[in-house]
Amino acid sequence: MIQTFISRRHTDDLILLFAGWGMDTHPFACLSHIGCDCCVCYDYTDLNFDTTPFLDYKNIEVYAWSFGVWAAATVLPDKGLPIRHATAINGTECGIDIGKGIPPEIFRATLEHLNEANLKKFYRRMCCEYLDDFKEAFPERDMNSLYDELRAIGENITLHPRPCFRWDKAIIGTRDLIFPARNQVNAWEGTTVVQELDEPHFFHFRPVLRIGHSPSGRQQVREYAAVAYAAAGIGLSGQGERGRAGAADLPGDKVQVVDQVVGPHAADTLVDAHAPQTHGRRGLREKTCGLINLFLGDIAQLCGPFRAVIFQKGPVGIEV
Repeated sequence: MIQTFISRRHTDDLILLFAGWGMDTHPFACLSHIGCDCCVCYDYTDLNFDTTPFLDYKNIEVYAWSFGVWAAATVLPDKGLPIRHATAINGTECGIDIGKGIPPEIFRATLEHLNEANLKKFYRRMCCEYLDDFKEAFPERDMNSLYDELRAIGENITLHPRPCFRWDKAIIGTRDLIFPARNQVNAWEGTTVVQELDEPHFFHFRPVLRIGHSPSGRQQVREYAAVAYAAAGIGLSGQGERGRAGAADLPGDKVQVVDQVVGPHAADTLVDAHAPQTHGRRGLREKTCGLINLFLGDIAQLCGPFRAVIFQKGPVGIEV
């Protein structure tokens, strides 16, 4: 397992993120500017997990997505870390299971037929309408590493088939084509608080987590994401640095982002005005709509007092 800090300011609080199969830090680059430290765990070719870098933190928030849920549940128990909250997103502790995870025959077929063409199909099933957003921050992993990791996951799940970890919440995308939603419901029934969303396996986790304790719904997620695009600095003058845009209070329903003043639904305008040149990886064309830096969003709000954009209907301002 690779553990990489994308933000390390030696704060008291840590976001510990367990990514899914085939990931690296690129899809989570936005979390390098969330106001507290952030470490991304990925590549489960082995399950060696070093707790040493985490021993000085007072509060750790765990977020795990996809196979990261199984990985986190396998390595975190009995480590003595100060985990105050843990959220599973579109994954289960079983990982591979006919009724509570990815069906075994689907997993075997994915492994046996893994190639460039089928990987593109997998991404389409994983992301659905969010595919273009995912292309903005593709993980930089080669095919051999993807195969080795997937094979190792299958082998390790046979060794650790039923890990046990306390999850405070499970988020289920009802249109998940990777971990079937019904299997996720079965896995969490009677054990964990569940929040269901009309989303596929991959979606914009940022606005979802911002409204995690309020009534959820697809339209509400979209409305929050529209402002999030602007506040995240998408496509600003070709800067190419994600999540670094600042915001300031302005009258009415506007927020200032670096050198731009936009309304709450101006994401499309920014994208059209500052569309960078495409540079797709693996032959997949990139677009400039909704960067992946909406992936885990303002969970920084969980890490104590600091600046964060507040998404709400009406004025957009700053919480200090």
